[in-house]
Amino acid sequence: MKSGRSGLLLSSAFIPAAALRGAAGLSALALMCGTAYAQDAAPETAPADAGEAIVVTGSRIAVPNLQSANPVAILTGEQVFSSGNLSVGDQLNELPQLRSNYSQANSTRFLGTRGLNLLDLRGLGTSRTLVLVNGRRHVGSDVLVNAVSVDVNTIPADLIERVDIVTGGASAVYGSDAISGVVNFILKDDFDGVSVRGQNGISNYGDAGKQFVSVVAGKNFSEGRGNITLAAEYSHSDDFYASGRPGLRNNRGWVTTDTDPGGTPNGSDGVFDRTFYNDIRSATISLGGMVAAYGNPNSALCGRGSNGSAFTCNYQFQPDGSLVPQTGSASALAPTAASLAATAPATAKAA
Repeated sequence: MKSGRSGLLLSSAFIPAAALRGAAGLSALALMCGTAYAQDAAPETAPADAGEAIVVTGSRIAVPNLQSANPVAILTGEQVFSSGNLSVGDQLNELPQLRSNYSQANSTRFLGTRGLNLLDLRGLGTSRTLVLVNGRRHVGSDVLVNAVSVDVNTIPADLIERVDIVTGGASAVYGSDAISGVVNFILKDDFDGVSVRGQNGISNYGDAGKQFVSVVAGKNFSEGRGNITLAAEYSHSDDFYASGRPGLRNNRGWVTTDTDPGGTPNGSDGVFDRTFYNDIRSATISLGGMVAAYGNPNSALCGRGSNGSAFTCNYQFQPDGSLVPQTGSASALAPTAASLAATAPATAKAA
């Protein structure tokens, strides 16, 4: 029995090589037959239609925010064009990074700032916001303020390719004038042809008209290695005032019309201290200037206030230089004798 089991082991261990090659050949043939059968059974797919939409779920297009250590806000030239704003600065001031400091609406606050549109990142001041054109510093325009801020109205809007805004870490590269950030205007460098654009608009109230005309002409030369471009723009905005708006035409509010003398019971004399009025106008401000005449307090030619003192008689200058009495109903408290004693009898106040 032992020799029989040994013989079986020996016979299984010493299998002839021809038998092994035959078994391998049968296995390979079986696999090939199975694979061929699977390919024959698979249905044929129809060729893709040439007009079928292709959906791209991934892209290797470079994005500045993926390569930069600091976030970059980008405003394209098409966005400026479609906004309808006459000034690119007004469009930039709508971004949360900037504060509307000197814009088309409030550029006349100081001397030498009329018509300027300056950028103010983070509200740290226009001198801390660096404005670049194609990565280079630009000429300052605010001569009477700090002489370094750039008027973005001098940059042709139709030549802007995009505007990159960086609000952090720029001072390490550009210095202290970039503490709040950098605004870099990238202009088109391969414009070829002629472009003419114009727009006109008006408000719902028939005022605040805006006109804009732009002409850009450019030509590439030296097989695209050079380019020359000329751009000219004209813009105009009609003025409008709060008096042209129903909600702002009349100034409404509470006016102090009574004071409580000292020593009154519970600190009140039983009379309301404030009264609500419609169409409140200032008696001390006039567009062309005014003259305040303090007459005899006993006569009170212009009326008396609720405190018994006489109102001041005001005269306003007209465009022809004449003086006319100020009209309207005087209310509230009139100047007291103590305040009149420290004032000259007649004082002219410019607007």
